[in-house]
Amino acid sequence: MKTPLWFCLFVLLCAPARIALCQGEPVQRQLTPAQQQADFQLFRKALQEVHPGVYRYTPKAVFDARFDSVAARLTQPQSEQAYYAALTSLVVQLRCGHTKFIPADRDDKYPYHTSQLFPLRLHLLGGRAYVLYNYDGSTAIPAGAELLRIDGRPVDDILTGLLPYVSFADGATTTAKWLELQAFFAGYYAAFAQAADRYTVEYRRPDGQVAQTEVPATTLTTIKAVEKQRAPAARYPLQLDFRPDGAAVLTIDHFWVEGKQQPYAQFLREAFRQLRARGTKSLILDLRNNEGGNDSYGTLLYSYLASKPFRYYQRIGTHARRTSIQRQVHSEWFYGLYRRVFIRRATDGIYEFRGRKGLKLQQPQPEAFGGDVYILTNGWSYSVTAEFAAVARRESRATFIGQETGGAYGGNNSGFFAFVHLPNSGITLGLPVWSYYMAVPDTAHPERGIVPDYVVEPTAADVLRGTDREMEFTLDLIRRKAATSARE
Repeated sequence: MKTPLWFCLFVLLCAPARIALCQGEPVQRQLTPAQQQADFQLFRKALQEVHPGVYRYTPKAVFDARFDSVAARLTQPQSEQAYYAALTSLVVQLRCGHTKFIPADRDDKYPYHTSQLFPLRLHLLGGRAYVLYNYDGSTAIPAGAELLRIDGRPVDDILTGLLPYVSFADGATTTAKWLELQAFFAGYYAAFAQAADRYTVEYRRPDGQVAQTEVPATTLTTIKAVEKQRAPAARYPLQLDFRPDGAAVLTIDHFWVEGKQQPYAQFLREAFRQLRARGTKSLILDLRNNEGGNDSYGTLLYSYLASKPFRYYQRIGTHARRTSIQRQVHSEWFYGLYRRVFIRRATDGIYEFRGRKGLKLQQPQPEAFGGDVYILTNGWSYSVTAEFAAVARRESRATFIGQETGGAYGGNNSGFFAFVHLPNSGITLGLPVWSYYMAVPDTAHPERGIVPDYVVEPTAADVLRGTDREMEFTLDLIRRKAATSARE
């Protein structure tokens, strides 16, 4: 479902080149009201005629009123950045994290003022911000300090003001929004709040003393270099580790396997064979930061935990075969073939895609694991990961630990993608074209994520010390259960 590499390449191919400044940031133009309105009408039609879930989480009357409200304000010339912000507010109202909105020739996380970025890497928890490090290497503000104000504005006001511009979430979930804002605060702050050459920062030291200092802005080049240096070493995305205490940890970083790596199905088959051979009784499935991938991978993974046949997807909705803006819509060459062969109109008038294995009754694997399962999730447990977790939750197959998933319990909009380029503003709109509905009870809260049985959140101190709070909690839970069983 999430294919970020080809998505980025496609966006680059679709967007025409722009004149760039010497430091690498494209020149911003002033857009006339006529240019804004023309792009807006194409933007609105693309959402209404291509996106499969425009009104899935926001009622049509409410969303249409918001469309009209934004359109009514496009009466004065404004910069590309201001226009981008106005339309981003509507993209967020979709409550669909798979929808992308990317200005031409710009980094989608740091689109504007890339030489005036806020220089501190933050950890957000409970609406508060803590400093992890300065991108320029300065230690003037100590690691672990709580950030209180930026240029006199309280941090909680800043975070509250930025959150409405973060679209990475499904339905009513917010955990992914906070992680996204935490990871790319500098980009969001420059795009939707302010950018400056220097920032006055008020903070509370770990010893409780309040101090204030001025810090120079940093650049996108510096941020990317530091984050690359601090990133963990590349590894195979599927890992199975057996612990001395008898528990096993299966870590899945993402649901796709590239190049010459061991095929996913082969890895799972061998992993669960080993679990059975060793007589493993407790399996920790670490799906934190797993943003998804191939939807069939989630179905296959659950078949190794199931004890009986199970339903995975209830249905997959989509739009009719053609739209009024057909010539402006671009997608993969094979998408048209899929639509001609697999799209059918259901009895309720909704178009459905019927070509996925996950729509059929699924069977458990012969070597399915029968022991205790503990699943670790956070806000970046998304897309395919949330789909898998929804079925595991429905079947009461695991104990969940960590934070609520960013993907919604009831499903998501994803699958194939279509792209519409707004010619005047240079923005590319990336739209999912399938709407996945999970086979879960209607009585649940499908717009929420999978809420853990035990909510465990890492602190800034945990991050700085390298402490894995969620894993430690899970291992302690397993030890306590084993001790209780031994006494009985």
